[in-house]
Amino acid sequence: MGLRFQLAHLQLAHLGQLVLLPHVQILHQDYIKLPHLQYPVHKDYIKLLRLRYPVHKDYIMLLRLRYPVHKDYIKLLRLRYPEHQDSIKLPRLRYPSPSFISMIKAIAEYGSGYSLPSCATLSRNCSRDARTEVSEYPKGAVFLKSYDRADSVGDDPEDILLSTIDEIGSENVVQVIVNRVSYEEYGMDLVAERYPQIYRTKCASDGIQLLLEDIYKKVEWIQLAFDDAKLIVDYLCKYPLVLKSMQVLTGEKELKRPCKTTFDSYFLMLQSLLDFKDSLRTIVASPEWSSMNESKTSKANNIVQMIQSLDFWSQGKEVISALEPLISVLRLVEGEGSTAGYLYEALERVRVELKQRRSADASKYSKLLKLFDSRREGDIIHKIHAAAAFLNPSLMYDGKIKYEQPDIRDGMNYVVEHMVSSDEMDDFTSQLLLYNGKSSTLFNTLSVLMMKKAHP
Repeated sequence: MGLRFQLAHLQLAHLGQLVLLPHVQILHQDYIKLPHLQYPVHKDYIKLLRLRYPVHKDYIMLLRLRYPVHKDYIKLLRLRYPEHQDSIKLPRLRYPSPSFISMIKAIAEYGSGYSLPSCATLSRNCSRDARTEVSEYPKGAVFLKSYDRADSVGDDPEDILLSTIDEIGSENVVQVIVNRVSYEEYGMDLVAERYPQIYRTKCASDGIQLLLEDIYKKVEWIQLAFDDAKLIVDYLCKYPLVLKSMQVLTGEKELKRPCKTTFDSYFLMLQSLLDFKDSLRTIVASPEWSSMNESKTSKANNIVQMIQSLDFWSQGKEVISALEPLISVLRLVEGEGSTAGYLYEALERVRVELKQRRSADASKYSKLLKLFDSRREGDIIHKIHAAAAFLNPSLMYDGKIKYEQPDIRDGMNYVVEHMVSSDEMDDFTSQLLLYNGKSSTLFNTLSVLMMKKAHP
């Protein structure tokens, strides 16, 4: 007949009082089938709810089924069934549920007349409220509207942007982000003039992609490594026999192919080649490869020479090593959550790495460092990022970011001039002095421990 669920009410006498406790949904005893249980309960140890047999310690404890049981139930059940109190134990819940506790208290206050809401009531009322909440309080990016420039004759970008800010309410707008255009093209100067408290930045992710594109096009030794890797990948991916051999040797893994619009994909392609170095060298030396007609062409010979060349692999490793810190920053800004407080310091680490490499080999890394500095200042970093780094306690407290740094001072001055109102200025200054001085009232033992675990 299948499983039925019933709300059991257990009347348990305790200290002269009759306590009515609504139990969590439990399977009706007449319909319990051991094969349907979610957990492996031995048939010789339990008949659920009848409590005729203790539960074996190596299996499931009574009531540790689909629904968590409140500890007050456990205590009262032990009073009612003392002979089985060792078998009645509270499940170890990873996440205590305050809402469940509130529900139990509310039902107890209501009294014995409480009855469960019907499915229709739940689906009608709760679903409606849930939809409303999801609609009004979304998480993450929300698509508001779009404009077709072809149909918007006479509408300048700045007019569209300003009207949208007015529609949302300027007090609700903190930042405006643009991609691959100058501030003038989008009328950002007009936005700054009308709404000085709204700061304007370019997309950091897009700026890093532009930097990777610059590096590919203007740093010859990196371009050569990427182009050779692309030749190998494009050639090998044409032949099913080669792909099949690759899957056998690599455990069904495949080579990554580059995308023309995202230059970090070239890095991933080269990385996948390095991961499959031994497999590729095995394939081109195998009888199966030699028996292929395609392996006898001049292009195939060039591919084999590159795969067997030590220079190709050593050059590829150097490219990966040089660009990996920058790719890590790209992953940071493309991740979930706010990363503004970490971007400045992350790019500083990249710059230190590139300067060290330039000191060791100026012919290779001087141009790379110059391209990095140009894009960093023009398309990635804004003064607000420096301020955010200083206001990130996990960076400031350890001394990784200091107020004495020129960029940090400029960033904090920007915050004071554009984002702090006159009536907040005194409080802001006082709190800033306490913060920069690492006052024990702010950085006590508990707060220092917490800032290592929690996002600022």
